[in-house]
Amino acid sequence: MSKLEQRVGDRFGVLPNFFCLSAETPEINEKLWGFAEAAYLDNPLPSLFKERLFVRLSRFCAVRYCIARHVGFLVGLGRPSGDARTRAQSVAEVVQLLRGSFPRGSELQLCLSLCASCPAPLVEIPRPGSQIEAAIFALASHVFLQTPDAAVCLDALERLFGAVRLQYLLLLLAFVRAAHYWTKIHPEIALEDDIKQLLAAHEELADCIFNDPEASSDSFTQTLLDELPVLRQRADRAIGLLAAIVDSSNDAIVGKDLNGIVTAWNPAAEKMFGYTTSEMIGRSIMTIIPPELQHEEVDIMRRLRNNERIDHFETYRLAKDGRRVDVSLTISPIKDATGKLVGASKIARDISDRLSAADTSLRLAAIVESSDDAIIGKDLDGIITSWNASATRIFGYEAEEIVGQSVLRLIPRELHFEEPMILSRLRAGERIDHFESRRLRKDGRLIDVSLTISPIKDPSGKFIGASKIARDITERKRMERALVETEKLAVAGRMAATLAHEVNNPLEAIMNLAFLLEKDASLSSSGRAYAETLLEQVRRASEITRQTLSFYRGASLATEVYLPALFAGILSSKKAKIKAKNVIVRVECDGNSRTWGIAGELSQLFSNLVENAIDAVGFEGHIRIRCRDLNARVVCISISDSGGGMSSETVQRAFEPFFTTKREKGTGLGLWVSQGIVRNHGGKIRIRTRQSTRWHGTTISVLLPTEEASGVLNRSERSAAD
Repeated sequence: MSKLEQRVGDRFGVLPNFFCLSAETPEINEKLWGFAEAAYLDNPLPSLFKERLFVRLSRFCAVRYCIARHVGFLVGLGRPSGDARTRAQSVAEVVQLLRGSFPRGSELQLCLSLCASCPAPLVEIPRPGSQIEAAIFALASHVFLQTPDAAVCLDALERLFGAVRLQYLLLLLAFVRAAHYWTKIHPEIALEDDIKQLLAAHEELADCIFNDPEASSDSFTQTLLDELPVLRQRADRAIGLLAAIVDSSNDAIVGKDLNGIVTAWNPAAEKMFGYTTSEMIGRSIMTIIPPELQHEEVDIMRRLRNNERIDHFETYRLAKDGRRVDVSLTISPIKDATGKLVGASKIARDISDRLSAADTSLRLAAIVESSDDAIIGKDLDGIITSWNASATRIFGYEAEEIVGQSVLRLIPRELHFEEPMILSRLRAGERIDHFESRRLRKDGRLIDVSLTISPIKDPSGKFIGASKIARDITERKRMERALVETEKLAVAGRMAATLAHEVNNPLEAIMNLAFLLEKDASLSSSGRAYAETLLEQVRRASEITRQTLSFYRGASLATEVYLPALFAGILSSKKAKIKAKNVIVRVECDGNSRTWGIAGELSQLFSNLVENAIDAVGFEGHIRIRCRDLNARVVCISISDSGGGMSSETVQRAFEPFFTTKREKGTGLGLWVSQGIVRNHGGKIRIRTRQSTRWHGTTISVLLPTEEASGVLNRSERSAAD
């Protein structure tokens, strides 16, 4: 193996047949390698970008060697652009690159529009596989093939890349052209074994390479051959322009020898560091390196001697006036014709403004990522471009699942009409605040959201997308709906409660009189008969009351009842009485706090129990309402008061049919009706009370099922209320 072949193998990690030519022409091989180093390998454009563009342009060459070899570099059979630090791409990523069409007509106009909407010049080359990368490749292909659209594409590329980087891009195109021509006139250049094995293992990849419709020997190849003289002239002109580019560049371009002595210093270096060319030529580069960073120079020279190129190394340097200058350095080895390292070229870009902007961007990014609201970005086509952590929590999609997908995935089909309406308002420059709608989670569940949507514009003021802040208001809307439903059914509940109250007192009086008469031994037989007739009338009145209450119950349908909303409505209706008695009421709801039943009946039930508690506590008393899930199917609602409590006899008789025994005042129809409501809902009601000097008061606990299908509570669940 010759020294040249050793150098080639060391750089690529493999020895391509492209550089294995006749041993009789070593000087030609050396010049070919020199052109490859200058125009391709040491070209300061990013390595992966160069390799992907090389593959994209090689589709237009009828000879398949170049595209196959450089596909091999991309997937890890060698080093992309000779750079060992560049990660290999997957076969799927390369197939996607090869499947892309060659945009013409309206498709090309879309690419031009996309490039025109980007801030220019580009700070960073776009990421692989992005839309803007595909657009740049399309423009570069038209320039490469010199189509009728080449001029407008060249102008667009100059805007994006700037004058200096455009020349490096054209230099790369010149080498790709030369490489295609070289394989055309050297048919002996065969595919290497590693490439043959790769294509044998991946049928789809082989199909892309050998059956590519763009590889037309009748049109594109002939165009290449016809324009090769012009291409060579342009390549010569591009190389000739490099010296002028160095002088006109906005980046500091510095040359130095192996001892760190400055050999070249362009006008931009004068402006950036404050030293004139005459002051720096022949002087050590350490002049502009702070003492605490001078170890960097030693490491840089070590890496250069190992044939490493140093890309985008961020550090800082000192200007003549002592200012700190934040810079991004790209450092490349300089070699003579024999390949011997003789020095280094250094390109320094002032990134002070960018770092300041980056700090601001990082702070903004942290705010976005820590927000409790979903913050989503989308482009003009409704494609999601950004997705924060709260968006994942609210909608269920991870960022890698949803970025690049249509925003319509989050919108129910019946609401798809909203999206064009939103885009229309945004294009008019309108911000949309607190727009309430419904959206679709990954698991298929609908949620209520409040949206704030703002247009995103480029520096020229052109609308290019939108940012969307989505707040989950499902619980708030559920409570609002529950309050409305409770209010609708409250009338029936209040009527039933009023009936119970109005009927209770006269029935009790009649019942007590009848009870006394029936037990009075001094009464005659006719008096006893009158007492029995009176008791019968009481029973009839009780039946009428029961039927009336059943009528109001039957007027409502069983639904899910949200307990916090239910109690909010009840306490609101009793606000005046609570305030007048200065009663402190505390509501505590844990878990889901929902039950299933007829809202009107439950409203009547708990309204009665709360009313009793308010009456029991007197002035400045305390009431505690607590809702807690005992398990997945049972909720317990307890109402505790600080009143005087009940006697054990009163508690024992509280739920017995009111017409069968004599009762104390306040323990009649109300609790009997409450027990009936709870029983009809498959639940259980218990009273716990105490009358003592240390503790007094009453707690009424109600156990209810959380779902319609739960049925009657089992024994262990009922005992939890005791």
